[in-house]
Amino acid sequence: MFETSDELKRVFDAAAAGDLGVLDHEIDLLADALAGLERDERPVAWARTQFALALTLKAKAELADDERLFEQAVTAFERANLILREVPAASADTTLRGLLANARAVCLARQAALTGDVGLVDTAEAAIKIELTALDPRHDPLDWALAQLQLARLYEARGDILGEAGAGLDRALFALDMAIEVFSEEGCHGLSVLAEDAFARLTRRVAERA
Repeated sequence: MFETSDELKRVFDAAAAGDLGVLDHEIDLLADALAGLERDERPVAWARTQFALALTLKAKAELADDERLFEQAVTAFERANLILREVPAASADTTLRGLLANARAVCLARQAALTGDVGLVDTAEAAIKIELTALDPRHDPLDWALAQLQLARLYEARGDILGEAGAGLDRALFALDMAIEVFSEEGCHGLSVLAEDAFARLTRRVAERA
């Protein structure tokens, strides 16, 4: 039986060892697993497997410095997110959605850095800001906070690429602060930890810059 957690452990081990061959094998296994899943019948399992595929593609992209693999990973993350946004909150892992949002933003940032195309980050920022205008933090607090989490990572990336780290970090910290407040109020411990870790990391960068 296919187990996403087992698959991800092998992916992380292979990434740590720099073993592209193992990652290629895992990508094939995940593709076969997806072929055996009906998205409409088992949406959460399908989304989790897409998420595992996206993380594996991301791991390979980071080892190979391949912008095309980062692009493929972003597509897989987006497919998983579409399903996780549709299923009831009780059925979907909210922490998984946070990890997905953050990893997608990282892939976009790395793709932009490799290609020197800050337009990729600009486009992603614009899409998230459009999404935010359609969200009410009082009625859609989790989606609103997840968008802020992605926006923070993209602010950081854009500042780094353009050599404007100061302004980028300040905007990222502001977005993370708002996300942390919502995650705490909603009792989303996993997401709170994710956002707080990012906030602490960026705070250290700001202190080093001063």
